[in-house]
Amino acid sequence: MCSSKYRLAVVLAALLLSSCAATYRPLVINQKTGYYGSVTKVKSGVISQIDASFDLQQYRFVYLTVSSDYYIGRLDFMIRQVLFDLGLRYVVNQEELVLMIKDNEQLSSIGSVSDPLALSRLSEQVGPILSVSFESLWVSSSGTATVTITDLSSNKKLLSANNSGLIWADYASEILYPVFNAMKKWADDSMKGQVGI
Repeated sequence: MCSSKYRLAVVLAALLLSSCAATYRPLVINQKTGYYGSVTKVKSGVISQIDASFDLQQYRFVYLTVSSDYYIGRLDFMIRQVLFDLGLRYVVNQEELVLMIKDNEQLSSIGSVSDPLALSRLSEQVGPILSVSFESLWVSSSGTATVTITDLSSNKKLLSANNSGLIWADYASEILYPVFNAMKKWADDSMKGQVGI
């Protein structure tokens, strides 16, 4: 009798732990709400700064940096999907940007893609560039996701959003989706020319 209770406890513990695993699934925008997941609005407190007084389509490309302690390649892919859903078709990461600079003799004066002044010069030479910096941390049963979007020509921060909390069932829907929805709101507001939270 004792061994069956022990087995049941082990099975239940395994199920609970597996439900907290960080999984990345294909993103789908809910057609009724316009947001990722089942929410009807952006989670309050996620957006700390927003400026949508610009034309999102003016940017030549997006420079994406992703930092994560869990499956960084999959997270990079998800964020590229979000940016694509926002209408931003040309996205490059650090490695791709370095190759682009090396392949173009006119850009030989750009020494480092981690130097903000060099990125500003690059933006002056090729046209407006949008920088999207995304960081995701998953520690034990809690997670954090942060995005900062900056116009590299002016170094003006256009969006800052952060979400953190305990993970009860799904890392993506509980931690990442609220930040993705903040990005969606920001892009939608830019289409309307709105400023503010």
